[in-house]
Amino acid sequence: MTASISSKRVRFPVLVVDAHERMAVAAIRSLGRAGYPVHAGSARRYAMGWGSRYTKCVARCPRYESPHFVPWLREYCHAHLIRCIVPTDDLLLAIRHAYEEFEPLLPLIDDKKAVYAGLSKFDLFSKLSCNSGECRAATNLAPFLLVRRDCSLPNIDDIESLGAPFYVKADAVASVSGTSSVVRVVQTSHEALDLTAKSLDEYDKIVIQGHVPGDGVGAFLLRWNGRVRARFMHRRLHEIPGSGWSSLRTSWWHDAIMADAENKLGSIQWEGVAMLEYRWNPETDEFWLLEMNSRFWGSLHLALYAGVDFPRLLLDAFHGLGRETVDGRESNVSCRNFALECRYVQSRLRTNGTSVAKKLGLLLEFLLLSLDPRIKSDLWFPGDRRVWWLQFRQYLVAGPN
Repeated sequence: MTASISSKRVRFPVLVVDAHERMAVAAIRSLGRAGYPVHAGSARRYAMGWGSRYTKCVARCPRYESPHFVPWLREYCHAHLIRCIVPTDDLLLAIRHAYEEFEPLLPLIDDKKAVYAGLSKFDLFSKLSCNSGECRAATNLAPFLLVRRDCSLPNIDDIESLGAPFYVKADAVASVSGTSSVVRVVQTSHEALDLTAKSLDEYDKIVIQGHVPGDGVGAFLLRWNGRVRARFMHRRLHEIPGSGWSSLRTSWWHDAIMADAENKLGSIQWEGVAMLEYRWNPETDEFWLLEMNSRFWGSLHLALYAGVDFPRLLLDAFHGLGRETVDGRESNVSCRNFALECRYVQSRLRTNGTSVAKKLGLLLEFLLLSLDPRIKSDLWFPGDRRVWWLQFRQYLVAGPN
């Protein structure tokens, strides 16, 4: 049965965009080893995904903001008989005015409005908070306020009640001039109000979130035709301050958080992959949803090592090649990214007040993790380690990206 499906995958060439990103490299490896002919696209002069043995064709494309990008994409898909495009947020924004043309190639929910709502933290929290009492989707949300350009600003007391520090979030999908998504952290409610007012010059919608304590954890799902096909969870062990990136994570499981994530995706009737980011307080076992990413995520290699092959499962479902269900609750694996770990250590060493003993401890931990054979690496992937060497050379030249 597996050999039969593998032979069918050869007939479905796939374009993986943003081949310079870690998530794209993981998707290339997943799909290529499964038998899908992978075309790796990027506008950069160098993309680490181009060095993968699983890349069949390298595709140098125009930048997304270029007027030449959509015509290039149209021509490339036609010339190479592309049957699926693995999208990113930036790709979806670039083709927004031509979405219907490329919709048959996108492994997403069959609803343009829902697709773009999936790129918006504002729309997500608006949907979840408006659910009726019979649905539990409105629970376990980080404290928030939703602000629209055409409505009045919140008052100071309402912002203060969220709890400091405050996170002012604006998504590219709500930008009036193509500005990227931003998350800014401020310490006082007055700063949050001023920043929100200024941000409304550039964005139609803003989310203000309050602080919640705990560790960063993620629930990852593939939902197709109303059924969950794959589940996985991780816990962040090292986070780079202010970046939103995790350099070291481990597989993990929490029944209540996974149930909450499934309930929320079901309530918005999402189809495709999704990563729901939570904060979990290990002392009280409370948890809160921070946001959802409706595309592949930076730590995707950890799921691959754990046997939850999201890209392959997604395309198999999209092309009708199987109904396999995979559950990652029993996995026990940790994974790190060398370049990001360097940045994590640098940020910790530069923190004011860090003692000499703690600095030595950080360096010793970095060395021990580097020598521990049980710790997997994002790029040091079995059978495809040339990517690691290429990226290491790039790191020496330009530093971590």
